[in-house]
Amino acid sequence: MSLAARVEEALAEGGPLARAWPEWEERPGQRELAIEVARTLEHGGVLLAEAPTGVGKSLAYLLPAVLHAAESGERVVVATCTRSLQDQLHERDLPALLDALGLELPFATLKGKQNYLCPRALELAGGEETDEDWGSETWSDEAQDVGREPRASGTRPSEARGRAISNV
Repeated sequence: MSLAARVEEALAEGGPLARAWPEWEERPGQRELAIEVARTLEHGGVLLAEAPTGVGKSLAYLLPAVLHAAESGERVVVATCTRSLQDQLHERDLPALLDALGLELPFATLKGKQNYLCPRALELAGGEETDEDWGSETWSDEAQDVGREPRASGTRPSEARGRAISNV
């Protein structure tokens, strides 16, 4: 069965998403976009798509991406423009979709390079990091961190570069 057919099946009335989500409603624009994303993943190429608010774009690209990754074992990258959309996808949309489909996939969020301390920039600024500077609890410096969650114990900025937020 093609990826596009599996996407149609998942989005169908009575499909796994409708069964998992009581408030599920079929959206023709979402279905069309999801099928086009599936076809592009299957056959290659570039898809440029635009849709207004309320179409369900996140699910339209996440569903085929999840099904493709689950079947092929390949990594899929979803790039977003905003951190708030990244957070929405990572914290809500992707876990809910995986649950509805009964799938388990590892996933991670990489924040943009501007969210990590560059050791070279620190050195040029005249600061030097030492093991004593980074105690057992260091904090994320992201401006939007409301909860101010600690990084892994003893993490120095140079070690944090390239870390990902992950469910694994």
